Amino acid sequence: MGGDILWAGGLSLAALLFWGLLLAMIATFLPRFLTAWESRAEARPPELEETRPGPPPRPLEEPAPAPVVREALPSRRQAEAEEAAVAAAITLALALYQEETARVPEFFPAPGPGSPWALSGRWQTMQARLGFSKR
Repeated sequence: MGGDILWAGGLSLAALLFWGLLLAMIATFLPRFLTAWESRAEARPPELEETRPGPPPRPLEEPAPAPVVREALPSRRQAEAEEAAVAAAITLALALYQEETARVPEFFPAPGPGSPWALSGRWQTMQARLGFSKR
């Protein structure tokens, strides 16, 4: 009875190892095989390609270059408005950053002088963690 369980367990382990090895080989070698297959197809000389009945293929025409579109320079009034908007955005970001980095108020009153928490330094450690920036 015990030998049958060991034999079944060993057989299961062998099957798992076989399928795992097979999947690992496919995952490793399939992209390499496909890349090699594509490069082989691209490197095939035109004489060996299949000939199809019908008219010969047209040569590819090169597209005409796209016209260069130049944007008009912004007027002085637009530039001043953009500069004001950028300055306002910088001011807002700086204000938010300063609020975020400001010291976090103590959430709990400090323990008395005889508290074991205060004597062991745990209270200061907890307050330091509360004041630590999350960024």
